[in-house]
Amino acid sequence: MKNRFTYLLGLLALTLTAYCETPGEDVTLKHYGITAQQFSTGTGHGPAISFGVNILCGRKELEAGLIYNDREGKLSGLNVKYKIHLGKLEAIQNLSRNVDPYVTYNLIYQKSTSYALDVIEIGEQSFENPDSKPGVIATFGHYMGMGVQYKICKHIYADVAFGFGVYQGSLDKSNTPDTFGFHKENHGFTYSYNIGIGYRFK
Repeated sequence: MKNRFTYLLGLLALTLTAYCETPGEDVTLKHYGITAQQFSTGTGHGPAISFGVNILCGRKELEAGLIYNDREGKLSGLNVKYKIHLGKLEAIQNLSRNVDPYVTYNLIYQKSTSYALDVIEIGEQSFENPDSKPGVIATFGHYMGMGVQYKICKHIYADVAFGFGVYQGSLDKSNTPDTFGFHKENHGFTYSYNIGIGYRFK
């Protein structure tokens, strides 16, 4: 079932790409930028920070960045976004809109440490094991969503997005995140959101 969700999200991204392309449009103008954002996916990692670079060409924007886990003080994954901006192409290319909505596909890989204690069940009672060692959370998620970029000044913009998607992997293959969504032993369906700021070079 989880593989079907993955294929469905990929197919939806390809469909959106084909729909938003218009024959004869000149999309040779490119804009490069950098971003910083805080985000969470509801997969048990907690909030994290992503620093990335992006390129906007026509309606399409590709962004890739590294994830920094503030709690552990180290790099902990990869964040890739594919965006399709909505509206008139000329306004998108000229960066003339104050409010710029888009649809997005977000691929996120995260790895961090869990300090939750193991739970031992004896009969109908549950006990926490004090000798538990930290476990590893490693997840690979696919999310579809909507977002908006709001121009603060000529080069700087705020970026907010929200979506839903599927992930594979969990705490220790037996514990699941205590967050909104549907969670099984090593996969589930949950939310993602981010809020950040970006800078475009012209």
